[in-house]
Amino acid sequence: MFLVIIILIISGILGFILINENIIIPGKVKRVKDFMQAGEYEKAFNLSQSLPKKMLSQPEVQYLIYEIHYAQQQYYMALSHLNEILKRQNYTNEITELLVRQKIAALYELMEKPKKALEEYHTIVRLDPENLEANSKIGLKLYQMRNFGAAKDYLKKSFELDNSNPNVNNALADVLYRNKHYEDAVNVINSSLPNQKDNYKAYLLRGKCNLKLKKYEACIKDMNEAAKDPGNAAIVNVIKGLAFYRHKENEKAKEKFAAGLDKFTEDYSEIILDASYAYAELLFAEGRINETVTNLNHIRNSGKVYLDVDTRLMALNNLKKYKKLFPLFKGDLEKAVDNELNSGLATLGYTINKKNIINPKAVFLVLLKNIGTANSFKTILGLDLNLKQTATDLIKKLTVYAEVEGLSSAMFFSFTGLSDDTENYIKALNSIELSLLSLRQLEGIISGEKII
Repeated sequence: MFLVIIILIISGILGFILINENIIIPGKVKRVKDFMQAGEYEKAFNLSQSLPKKMLSQPEVQYLIYEIHYAQQQYYMALSHLNEILKRQNYTNEITELLVRQKIAALYELMEKPKKALEEYHTIVRLDPENLEANSKIGLKLYQMRNFGAAKDYLKKSFELDNSNPNVNNALADVLYRNKHYEDAVNVINSSLPNQKDNYKAYLLRGKCNLKLKKYEACIKDMNEAAKDPGNAAIVNVIKGLAFYRHKENEKAKEKFAAGLDKFTEDYSEIILDASYAYAELLFAEGRINETVTNLNHIRNSGKVYLDVDTRLMALNNLKKYKKLFPLFKGDLEKAVDNELNSGLATLGYTINKKNIINPKAVFLVLLKNIGTANSFKTILGLDLNLKQTATDLIKKLTVYAEVEGLSSAMFFSFTGLSDDTENYIKALNSIELSLLSLRQLEGIISGEKII
């Protein structure tokens, strides 16, 4: 009889355990899920806490409690339950390490912890190299951090997996552009644009690439599309200005530079510096000295070494000191020679015997001076206003011109001065005497001082 009682008790206990594990506990879990679906998260959480302690440590229940906290925006609590799953490494077919880490990465983003999120995405890529979300997230985060070299491979992988994400496409194209891979950048944009007609940033990027590739008409077409976004108006004008300038359409270039460059007074990017230099060239050609200086100063303020900007600024600032030189730079050089130099040289007893305009900013003058009965002195003055660092080519032409004219001496004036190599070239000449005139000396000629 006693044995029967013992068997009945054991059977009852086992039966309770089986009922509890197979009916009561699953029933509670179902009710937790029902409360969650109904948006009754407090009830869901309270009921979950009545589950047996052993059950609470199971990945399914930990994940369920994570979902409750997540729905209530209790992100730190949600994170603790996901970390508990990682700690125990007790995964299931549904709740894998990959899934848990994806959820953790998303939580770190919501908690504004980008470095932590980035660490998780790196782990996800190690677990699943073809993971689209992780590759795109890593690529975009590195791009935002301006770590363009590291971003490139992740962006490229993401693009290969799916080219429908405009943020990834634009970032990859920009990285390729920065690395001077212009054709590759264009190919990325071309493969994605058919599905992204309103991706105006892509048109802007492709236009910049076409500018570099010297495809100016294509660049302008891209800028017309990019301009459909009003926020692009200023930079579109600048890029169009460069395209027109390099295509020798100077009037259109001036119009676009004037409309766009004044919006970039604190911008020292390559395109803005290129545009400022080109605009300075066009302004100088019109004798607009102050505006020329403003644009060149913007380049100098960037702190970057850019072509001959320092030399040009020094020359222009000197020019501003010598008011009598202004007519030479404002408009017609031939007229300036007739009006200014002619009168100045006449005061010294010289007459201009012959005039040879080499280009709109360079002239050779054959000067004649009577020095006694039936005696005269001929010389040649070469004048270059092109603001070039070296005038070697003009000097060579000057020597030939002097030899043809049978002149006894020649003088050369270059507004910005000559390089050391050019001066050495001058010293090596034996056939005629060349001397370099300074700004002060040229002003002296104009004002009548006897310095020749």
